[in-house]
Amino acid sequence: MEAVSAEAIRFISMIKEEFEEILQEDPIAGRALLIAMYVRNNIEDFHAEHLSDAQMKELNPLIRNAIYTALTCVVALENPKKHSLPLVKAAQELMSLQAALLPNYWEPHEFTEDFWELYGEHSAPDEVWGKSRRPHTRASTLSAAAGALIQSSASCAD
Repeated sequence: MEAVSAEAIRFISMIKEEFEEILQEDPIAGRALLIAMYVRNNIEDFHAEHLSDAQMKELNPLIRNAIYTALTCVVALENPKKHSLPLVKAAQELMSLQAALLPNYWEPHEFTEDFWELYGEHSAPDEVWGKSRRPHTRASTLSAAAGALIQSSASCAD
């Protein structure tokens, strides 16, 4: 195995420091960056097979901005008394629309294979998470849960 160069270590350290600054300034932005990077890495094979680098360059900010917006809305709806009324109202409207648009035909979400590999490294051999190794959630259940979150924040915002 090759040794990591001092230059690479300095670069990684610089990136980590910059990320820590982002987290301090705007924790939601930091979370959004991590999630967007994870999404981006998980669609890399799709990108290589179906999208040009120019298309991916255009798609990346759309993904990052949508994740940031959705996280901001969820955080505002989870604790509406800590956020401005315009933010909470906008979050309610936007997330209500998204909840209404969730199609019933979407398959249940699953954890990625790399998650399960890491999970397996950190769990006892006989430890199992549910029968199907995934949380039991369907789009219709998600829609109902999103609706409940939005309704509870509406009562706090009024």
